[in-house]
Amino acid sequence: MKRKRHNDDDKEEDRLSDLSDCVLLRILSLLNAKQAVQTCILSTRWNNLWKHLSKLKLHSSYFDTMDGFAEFAAQILSLRGHSTYLYSLKFYGDKPPSNLLSWLKEFTEITSLTVTLTTLEVLSLVPNLLKDKLYSLRNLKSLQVKMEGISSRLSTTPMLARFARLPMIYQEDVAKFREAIFKEGSLSIPDEIVAFLLQNSPSAKYSNTN
Repeated sequence: MKRKRHNDDDKEEDRLSDLSDCVLLRILSLLNAKQAVQTCILSTRWNNLWKHLSKLKLHSSYFDTMDGFAEFAAQILSLRGHSTYLYSLKFYGDKPPSNLLSWLKEFTEITSLTVTLTTLEVLSLVPNLLKDKLYSLRNLKSLQVKMEGISSRLSTTPMLARFARLPMIYQEDVAKFREAIFKEGSLSIPDEIVAFLLQNSPSAKYSNTN
């Protein structure tokens, strides 16, 4: 009887695996790509499930080195199931890999693209980029630029760290100063790169957020 109770407990614990693929993929899409891939060790049911994700969140902060992030991104994009189109990509990297442009050219059905300011800065360094054509973005409906690169760098500067230790009566002025810095920083968005991406995706709506 004890063994039967143990088996029943196992079934209770693995109820999640009994859900349909579409439900499990919906759950995985809420995770960052590294976490989603790690679910492959749960059971054979999960082994290749991540390969059919149509939404990916690639975030360099989950890796110790940029090389590790670049290698992971390359592997996950190459091992994805070719029968599943990638419709949404959120790419967060303070130092995006140099082969980012070649990846963008492969996403022929992508409709939503989110990148950081730093990603745009890297793309602006690609020689003759503005003469290129990204036909893969023709179905893009949403282009979002996260100002994460600016805010993360400024929020960790020694000057702002010292300001944070000032008495409470000065914090309103500090807040105004921080806001002014971020607004000034937002002017550094490489407009020519944004224009280039939008030219290749005429139906896309552009926005930038902190």
